[in-house]
Amino acid sequence: MKQFLLSLIVLLGMACKSSKERAQNTAGQEVESDSLTLVFQDDYSGISAPQFMVIKGAKELQGLFSKINRTRKPGIPVPEVDFAKDLLVVYCSGETSTNTSTSLRTGKETGDTVLVELVEQVDPEAASITVVTTPICIYKMPLTPKTVTLNER
Repeated sequence: MKQFLLSLIVLLGMACKSSKERAQNTAGQEVESDSLTLVFQDDYSGISAPQFMVIKGAKELQGLFSKINRTRKPGIPVPEVDFAKDLLVVYCSGETSTNTSTSLRTGKETGDTVLVELVEQVDPEAASITVVTTPICIYKMPLTPKTVTLNER
């Protein structure tokens, strides 16, 4: 009987762990390339002009989230990132209407530059709704000594 209970507890523990791993994997949306993983996306960044940033440290990330959270109570938690392995690529769309969505994907890599491309999609069903938002998307990519730049087509 003790072996049965012990086996049941071990199985339940493993089941909980595997479902937790699946939930963490679906939280980061894989984008066409293996090098960019969506970490955070929201419709209200509080940043009114389009802006592209590469964040390589926790202090910079904290500064960005202090801007995002200045009008939010409670604020959005700052994502945990290992800056020894990864860097963050941030794109704020500025003030836009809700019928467009923006995402990033990696483009060409040249000698000392990694190009990140902006992909905008228009939702024709939402064309009749006019709400001004300030979208933000934050992607994680492996740390690189190359310069990461935005290639706006």
